[in-house]
Amino acid sequence: DNGWDERQQARGGQMLQGRPWAQFQLALGRQVVWAEGDGWSWLGIITAGRGVNYLYAPYGPTARSAKTLVEALASLKAAAGELGLDFVRCEPIGVPKAAVTKAGLVPVPSVQPEDSLVLDLTLDEEVLRKGLSSGHRNAINGADRRGLEIAMVRDPQNIITMLQLFHLTAGQRGFRTHADNYYQVMLETLMPLGAATLGTVTHEGQIVAAAIFLDYQGTRAYAHARADQ
Repeated sequence: DNGWDERQQARGGQMLQGRPWAQFQLALGRQVVWAEGDGWSWLGIITAGRGVNYLYAPYGPTARSAKTLVEALASLKAAAGELGLDFVRCEPIGVPKAAVTKAGLVPVPSVQPEDSLVLDLTLDEEVLRKGLSSGHRNAINGADRRGLEIAMVRDPQNIITMLQLFHLTAGQRGFRTHADNYYQVMLETLMPLGAATLGTVTHEGQIVAAAIFLDYQGTRAYAHARADQ
């Protein structure tokens, strides 16, 4: 329901456990299921891979304590069983690692980044600049001199140019990328919801760098980026 995201924010939930992300997954043709209780919640995507079908909760479940984590995991397991899935893959948020270990989960390689740098953008610009390395500051200060124009847009029509850049740099530097349709559906679904922004860097009329940012409940995440170097 429309109050899901407000409740997620109160619980400290991540954007991949939000309503916009669920709408994006549905637009990709994937099935999404969810549940919540007192102090916990999860949003899961039914995923197929290597001959198995499983329920994946990216950056979830969200739990406020070791007790609510156990309740959330039981709910996830029950849902997977009812759906006839093989197992649950999850990335619990909101509890210490010791609680995750005690819950009996089996560690596997992470899908999402395990750690994130969180920066308060409401601080004064000079304070933010002092937190940068000297090389980073010089690069920002010299952008105008080098003829670089930076723009933040919410127009999915820019997707074609961005995809061309993604393909170019993937070939140059060996990056793995999603299929073109993934990025296209992402922007077409999330931009109208105010949940995605495309940053571009243009030089002499040509886009030379692009980044997709995800916006959720006052937080902007740096999600996908490529640059022609």
